[in-house]
Amino acid sequence: MRPHRIIDRIKKQKEPRYLDLHTHTTVSDGMLTPEELVRQAFHLKFKVIGLTDHDTLNGVNRARAEAEKYGIEIIPGCELTAYSHNIEIHILAYFIEPDNRTFREYLEKFIRARFERAREMVRKLNKVKVRINFNKLVEKYQSESLGRPHIAREIVAHGYETEVQAAFKKYLLPGMPAYVPKFLIHPRELIRLILQSGGVPVFAHPYYYFNYEAIVKKMMEYGLRGLEVFHTYHSRPFTRKFMATARKFGLIMTGGSDAHSGMDGKYLPFGKVALSRNLARPLRQERDRVKKYII
Repeated sequence: MRPHRIIDRIKKQKEPRYLDLHTHTTVSDGMLTPEELVRQAFHLKFKVIGLTDHDTLNGVNRARAEAEKYGIEIIPGCELTAYSHNIEIHILAYFIEPDNRTFREYLEKFIRARFERAREMVRKLNKVKVRINFNKLVEKYQSESLGRPHIAREIVAHGYETEVQAAFKKYLLPGMPAYVPKFLIHPRELIRLILQSGGVPVFAHPYYYFNYEAIVKKMMEYGLRGLEVFHTYHSRPFTRKFMATARKFGLIMTGGSDAHSGMDGKYLPFGKVALSRNLARPLRQERDRVKKYII
């Protein structure tokens, strides 16, 4: 079904849509502010939103302040990146509060590394005659998690490509002229950090991985607790496959849109994934078990 038809169908629904546990805002690489995301959630009858900006929790309190006006619950989270055998693995960390000191210290390292990585990518782009100014990039986006999506948007804005995805493919993917690896942290260390901080680690969008089940098994040895079963890019057959994997290994199931834009946007629009309120219960129960363990 086309996006505009999905949105029309949502607007006609009288019952709340409840959950989207994977969203991004301008605090990282999304196109909506935390406040705008909450207002769109209210408009589309969502009741619970998981805010999972990259490498930062700094949008959570802003979203919560706005959400109080609309009776929406904000589940704090963030999306982090680990590397194992040159494979980039995304892990969602849920229920870590923004004032968690241990976690914030690590996030500051990630954010500093992100800025240096972005600076190096811009330098490489300049070498291949894609003229983007790093200082103007920082000033324009005001993001704490500056990254490839911002740079790809600037490539398009400067007329070097017509679409963001084309800019990624030509310049910013591994093996391309401006690619720079991320800050390297092993999944073992990252999952341990999340658990020690009282959070619930979940393997994000397994659709992206050919050998996802082998990755899941290995990460379970490190303490992985959940699998993102539902996602904008997960077709029904893939969703059924991931549900079977979660049941097979005893992992909790989560899901969300991975929204980066508004509901009318072209890239991962908010509103395309809405899930039952029941999906949050096992996630909360796991949070309680983790906290008992660390205490």
